[in-house]
Amino acid sequence: MLRFQRYFSASRNLLKTVSKHELESYTSLLKQPYFHRISNHLNNKAQELEPYELSDEVTKAVRELKFNDQEASIVHNKLIEELTKHNFGIATIQSKILKELKQELTLDALLQIIKYNPGRIKSSWNLFIDNVKELKEVPDELLLEVLRKLVNFDSADVKDGKKAMTVNDITNASYILSKFQDRKLVDQGLIDKITRYILETDATDCLPTVLSYTPSFAIFETKFAELTPLQTYYIFNFYPFEILRSFKEYVYNLVMFTGRPSLLKRTEEEPHTEKSIKEQIEVIKKTVDENWDLQIHPVDNAIVEKNFFRILEDLKSGQKLENDFPLVKMVLRIFSLTRSNIEEFMDLYIRCSSNFPAKQDELVFEAYLAYCFKAFKTGDASFLQAAQNWLPKTYEQPSLKVNVLRVSIITEAKFNIEKSLQIFNDNIQDASKVKEESERGSQADLITESLILAYLYKQDIDFARMLLEKAMGEKLFSGKTAVRNIKKHLAGYGEAVENKTLTEYLDNDVCEYLQNL
Repeated sequence: MLRFQRYFSASRNLLKTVSKHELESYTSLLKQPYFHRISNHLNNKAQELEPYELSDEVTKAVRELKFNDQEASIVHNKLIEELTKHNFGIATIQSKILKELKQELTLDALLQIIKYNPGRIKSSWNLFIDNVKELKEVPDELLLEVLRKLVNFDSADVKDGKKAMTVNDITNASYILSKFQDRKLVDQGLIDKITRYILETDATDCLPTVLSYTPSFAIFETKFAELTPLQTYYIFNFYPFEILRSFKEYVYNLVMFTGRPSLLKRTEEEPHTEKSIKEQIEVIKKTVDENWDLQIHPVDNAIVEKNFFRILEDLKSGQKLENDFPLVKMVLRIFSLTRSNIEEFMDLYIRCSSNFPAKQDELVFEAYLAYCFKAFKTGDASFLQAAQNWLPKTYEQPSLKVNVLRVSIITEAKFNIEKSLQIFNDNIQDASKVKEESERGSQADLITESLILAYLYKQDIDFARMLLEKAMGEKLFSGKTAVRNIKKHLAGYGEAVENKTLTEYLDNDVCEYLQNL
């Protein structure tokens, strides 16, 4: 140390070309094993050199001083550790020399390489997978550096205009996140960024891993309407419901998805990203960790059902259910249509009906719908007879009368399709052909669709097609949208015949149709 200090003093007049940060690196470097010999060999002129020049001169000195491979490995790694921050080309050259010597990078050297890698020749992720298998264990410090590069990108990617993580990046980040020993080391900002990219790309399979790090809930607050069913449910599994229940839009979606577990499936966009995620998982298994896989949470309908009732109990205890008519209506339909449980329906109906004096006709219609669907589902005509006791007494809203007709046409198809046709014929002349802005179709559109669906349910597709053609010929429809809606039923019917799932399809199609009244 004293000898170095004398050297430092003697060389003070030569330091003008070296920056303060470079000087700090040189000072640290020259304290390392073997560098005193190298400094003497260079005639103590190390601090006159630019970092790249110093690296080159040290490399020559190692050869001239005939260091053995182990000694040379220490020197080359130290050059990477101390000088990479000043010139990444040093890391490239010194890494190549180490490879020729069949020596490994130290952890600190690898950290510096990944931290300062511009990514023009090889991405930081690829540098990581090229070297990680040589490590007995991967420390959190290295994982964190790789994660930062995955989230914030290599500088070359930034210069090329990259602005968002790809699905592969997100999958790689999920792998890194699954390997931390001390999760507190991971910056909240990194977790929040990954979460946003997951939502933007619908990389839903990666969401549970990131949710285990508790992203800032504010990320979701403006996106409730955009969340997919699975994303909505995963969030429920990772945040206290005391927080979630304050957000009405989220609660509506959560109640709907847990009350109707068949909706807890992938959207049209998610299978594409799922395929990309699975492909990248296979790459990770081949290159990094053959035993790794994403911890994907399968949807267990029994658990979903328990969660549904747990949510309802929480909402009841907080007086957030009984006084919210749209929510009550949603739950009533879950009880009547999804669960086909009259007892559950009537329990909530009796409990809540007096809270909405201005909505009595709508509530009575829900009871009518419940009994009609029970009759349809079971084939028990006594429920259809009981349903007549729940017909609304008044029809202040024209849409309510139309909905009663739609339900009647569908329900009667179970027992007597001719009765369905009679209801249609008795009412179609008075039905408006003008579509109201708030409605899915005109009165004539909706009543005609119900009759065609009724005949499809009876598996009389020829008559259903004839009805459609006749209605089009008589210009019953308000526009092309109404025709498209009906053709979707016909197309689904055809696909179900091909897939030999016709009975299941028809049951689901009718139930979905009634759910959306």
